[in-house]
Amino acid sequence: MWLVLSLREHMLPTGLGFFAWYEAMLAPKLAALEAADAVLAAREQALTGTAADGPELLQLAREWMLRGDLERTRDALARARRFGCEPGRDALADFIVPATAGDHARVREPRLRVLLGAGFPLPPLSRPALRLRLGQCLMDLDRDEEAIEVLTPLLDDGSSVQAAVRRALAVALFEAGRASEALALVQAKPDRWLGGPFVCRCLLALGRRDEALATLETVPVEERSAYLLFKFGALAEAEALLEREIQREAPYLRWVYQLALVLAHRGEAARADAALQRALQLGFPIAEVVADADALPLRATEAYRRWTAPDPPLDP
Repeated sequence: MWLVLSLREHMLPTGLGFFAWYEAMLAPKLAALEAADAVLAAREQALTGTAADGPELLQLAREWMLRGDLERTRDALARARRFGCEPGRDALADFIVPATAGDHARVREPRLRVLLGAGFPLPPLSRPALRLRLGQCLMDLDRDEEAIEVLTPLLDDGSSVQAAVRRALAVALFEAGRASEALALVQAKPDRWLGGPFVCRCLLALGRRDEALATLETVPVEERSAYLLFKFGALAEAEALLEREIQREAPYLRWVYQLALVLAHRGEAARADAALQRALQLGFPIAEVVADADALPLRATEAYRRWTAPDPPLDP
């Protein structure tokens, strides 16, 4: 009987009572977080606006980052840098070292992106998995040569991330304009994730079109990328594939731009204009459009003229 009563006392409430219990349980934690936010905000208000604020801004940046507020982290880092105050390499590592046992890569990577995006020097990382993340973040920021420097020493170190390193390094080499090295890396040790489509892209970049076409014919239809279909003139198939992919909830930005390319080459000026406008509004860099030799038909669109004007649209 005592056991039954004890269990009933410790059972979770049900129905509406559960929500009241849950709110009561969270209330002290939420109050503590709000109080901590208020303390950090007060410390920001106490800043004098002089170079003496530098060290305090770096400390605030670290605390905001550990709290998960990346916007305030980015702001504090930028302000510190304007005062000529930058964290040392060891301090930079503190920004991405786990704060708790559950603070894994999905939390560290956004922090790392903030640091790299702010232009800080690369933090010293010893673990291969973290260095791989660092390389991937550099690639996302179009800093491919730096990514290559980070990833190359990991290529034959016997770590558990060898396959992922090889894939990332091959892509970084290709994006850095070193297609021959990327191709050699993939051909030396074939990888199912970087198979025929990637080899085709490398061969095309090297001007070996016939070999690229022969390779493409060995690739299953469902694995052929819109880019390759476009390059080989299969515009209708490329458009259908891109339209299908763009229907996703969060389409890859480059797909929207590639759709604009395909439509322009098909002579559908109005649709190409709309697709290019959407890609640019979503953040696709106009500089990449200007530099793209395949984008010549897009230069006749209104979107291209607007975004290359001396006063391009301010709204994203």
